[in-house]
Amino acid sequence: MSALWGMVLKTTRAALKEGMADTVEGEATTSVVYDVPLSGASAPYAMDRDTVRTRGRQGIPADATAVFPADAVPASHSGSGLEQSAYRLATVQYLNVSGERLNLAEPGGRIGNTDHERFGNMVRELSAGDRETALGTSAIAKNALADLCLEDRPSAERAELLSARSVFDESGTRELEKFGPLGRIDLARSLKSGDTTLVTAGSSVLARSWTSKRYDEGRLADAIGTVNQVTARTGRRTCPPRWCRTPPGWPSPPPPSTTPRAASSGRGRREPRARTPGRRSAPPKTTEQAGASTRAITRGRDAGGRPTTVQTTGIRAAVLSTTTSYDPESGRAVKTASSTGGTLTRAYAKWDREVSYSGADGGTTTTSYDRRNGPVRVGNSVPSAVTYTYDSSVEPRGMATQVTDSVTGVFTATYPRPGCHAFRLVAPGVRLRRRRTPHPDRGHQRQHLHPADVRPGQPLQPNRHDRGRGRLLADLPD
Repeated sequence: MSALWGMVLKTTRAALKEGMADTVEGEATTSVVYDVPLSGASAPYAMDRDTVRTRGRQGIPADATAVFPADAVPASHSGSGLEQSAYRLATVQYLNVSGERLNLAEPGGRIGNTDHERFGNMVRELSAGDRETALGTSAIAKNALADLCLEDRPSAERAELLSARSVFDESGTRELEKFGPLGRIDLARSLKSGDTTLVTAGSSVLARSWTSKRYDEGRLADAIGTVNQVTARTGRRTCPPRWCRTPPGWPSPPPPSTTPRAASSGRGRREPRARTPGRRSAPPKTTEQAGASTRAITRGRDAGGRPTTVQTTGIRAAVLSTTTSYDPESGRAVKTASSTGGTLTRAYAKWDREVSYSGADGGTTTTSYDRRNGPVRVGNSVPSAVTYTYDSSVEPRGMATQVTDSVTGVFTATYPRPGCHAFRLVAPGVRLRRRRTPHPDRGHQRQHLHPADVRPGQPLQPNRHDRGRGRLLADLPD
């Protein structure tokens, strides 16, 4: 344990009783394990030089550290004292000799990669999902490779094409170009060479995003002030060589504009703004004018500089005002009152978790959490409730595996591909509406799952990491 001298081994906080805002029940401990093996039988993942080189990587990990959640306490804080299976719920970070993170392994084995150049700038990023696709170890990954016409190429080349790349100048201070990962796009207009149409509009082709930057154009040699200012940015899509009937050419981007952009309103009219500064006791005032209409916005702040009032005059006869109140202990905004829109009220537990929200119409939503800060029940004053079930043996990343709605019933949540933040819900009475949606960097289909009794777009909270919030949407491979 001498190597761990002076290092943080664990952090412990009091755990709140489920459904309570300030009732303590036990403790929640986050543990740290150092000197995680990079290779061998006890290593959680193979990160030795030979394995890393097969993925086209340049950086070689020199050290690794694992963080264990509250429901997975390790038997030792040194990697030499743990077996490979002990890391299943841990998050492992792999660093190079400069202390830069090269890999982040999430619970369950999803691993993302990054590479850096000699100045420390990140020049390559391969997401966990694209890494799985490049390795081609699953049926879903193999189907994705076939769609991208990469099934016959070595894994290192696949990884490179599926990575995001940045190109810097020799001093490492300017990012000159940035390339996105290879994917499929649907052409918005036909691709032509002269009068000859190569590919018609709506066709699916392989492409990568490409952003080019220019700096300090027109700057005088003796100018004083900020340097390395981006003065032009060009974005476009570039097609790779002839794969899967992909055309060899691509429309040239329009010349970058060097004309300064004037601030204008949504209708194209210029909006003059005048700001009247004031001391802390005199809130600043902003006057805006659009045509013949003028409005004044006055903002007030408390002694700590936090916004407390906003008053708007000039649009209507009545003064529109909004007032924000804060909790004296936590400093969180707990009440927002509007002169025309009612009052919003929020309540927080000890650890800054929102446990109650009351809307302007009087409806109230309450949320209960488990020891890992994951929502386990969200109820409202309708009344109705949604409960979330977590099973680490099925989903080690801590995302919900089952969603129970008091109105529509039980949903089973599955995650169709590594790196997919959306989810698939399966329940009786579900109507599956399928459509192809253009995606700039991926060739996926989007499937909207609408239960018969659920309003399309009804918000849900399927997991503790805020992944998949919003519509009942699954982002699935072709």
